[in-house]
Amino acid sequence: PALQTHGQWRGELPIRRNDGQFFPAEMICARVLDDSGKPTYLLANFYNITDRMHAEEALLLDDSRLEALLKLNQMDEASMQEITDFALQAGVKLTDSRVGYLAFVDEEEKILVMHHWSREAVQECDIDQKKMVYLLEEMGLWGEAVRQRRAVITNDYPSCTEKRGLPPGHVPVLRHMNVPIIDKGRIVIVAGVGNKEDSKVSFWCAIGKNGFERSTSILFFNPLWVKFSGSWLRR
Repeated sequence: PALQTHGQWRGELPIRRNDGQFFPAEMICARVLDDSGKPTYLLANFYNITDRMHAEEALLLDDSRLEALLKLNQMDEASMQEITDFALQAGVKLTDSRVGYLAFVDEEEKILVMHHWSREAVQECDIDQKKMVYLLEEMGLWGEAVRQRRAVITNDYPSCTEKRGLPPGHVPVLRHMNVPIIDKGRIVIVAGVGNKEDSKVSFWCAIGKNGFERSTSILFFNPLWVKFSGSWLRR
């Protein structure tokens, strides 16, 4: 209709590559007339807008992250449970994941205490939601963030050789990232998220370009630790 009415059309649509993968494109199509004003053919141009869409999404996510950080900073009267729940749910949302968790690390960095699961993880898991204690030496892939002292990203968890399996009733893990939060040279928290929604895109693909998800986790959970390092942890 737009071509007939206005003589041109502009819009976005997916384009399939030779390898079968799709990418977003902008199409500009115009009707070309001859000297008598009769339509003769259509002229169409296609532009790959992947980078533009990533940039737009990054701006929106950055605004959401700043908004969440502001709210976290204002939760002075909230309980520890309320703050961890808000922080974890926001971390899951900001990284476009489905599940997440927070674990505290002992002073010797040998024991992880699973403190909090995201609501989605609680709903999908059949494991009793109690504080669970893990020895680092017995942990597989999930302990690598502590051993390597950096963010560890796994795009294909089922095929990963470092994993040591999941307990019965645990939510299936397809993709996973966890990040150590370091305070004065010591790892104090491990924050993890998993099962990014879009399985067609490599897990947290922005990591290779600007480290958005990794920086989101670090910048978001560091203020969380600042709150915890006060009187709450000494109770």
